[in-house]
Amino acid sequence: MAKLGRAVVRVEGIGDVKFGEKDRIVAVALDGDATKGWTFVGRTGRTFAAPVADYPPDITAALVAHGSKQKLKDGTGDLDDEAEMFAFIEKSHQMLAAGQFRGTGGGGFDIDLLAVLVDLTGNPDADVRALLKSLSAAERDALRQEETIKSAIEARVAKRTAAVDIAGVLGKLGL
Repeated sequence: MAKLGRAVVRVEGIGDVKFGEKDRIVAVALDGDATKGWTFVGRTGRTFAAPVADYPPDITAALVAHGSKQKLKDGTGDLDDEAEMFAFIEKSHQMLAAGQFRGTGGGGFDIDLLAVLVDLTGNPDADVRALLKSLSAAERDALRQEETIKSAIEARVAKRTAAVDIAGVLGKLGL
C-alpha cells in the first residue's frame, strides 16, 4: 500500500481528524461515543455517519458478536502455539470482564513468563497462572530477572522473532 503521508483534516462538528501515512479513511466515534456508531472521514473531508440505532436488533447483536470475537483474538496472530493463544484469549477475557478494554496497566503477566514457568516447573498451566495472578507486579518483574527464567524467556522471544527484518521495521520508524 502506498504511503499517502500524514494529514489533518478539519471537519465541522468533529474537529481535526488525523490521518496516518497509509490511512485513506478514518473512523471517528459518532458524537464522541463509539456505542452510538461511527462517522467515517475521508482525506477530502467527505463524511458518512453510520449510527448503530439504524440497525435492526439482530444486526446489532451480530456486530457485538463479531467485535467481541475480534477483540479476544486481536493479539493471537503473532503467537506460535495453541497454549499461548489460549493464554492470551483467557487474559483478554478476564480484562474485559474486569472492565478493562485496553492493556493491563502493569497488572497482568505475559504469556512468555507463564509458558517458561510451566516448562521449568512441570506444574499445570492453571496452577502457574493462579500463582502469577496472586503475585504483585514487582514480584513478577523479579521473576523475569532470575537468570534461568530470563534466559528461557529470551530464547522464546529469539525463536519467535528470528525471521523478522528488524532493519525494515526500524526503517518504518525512521531509525
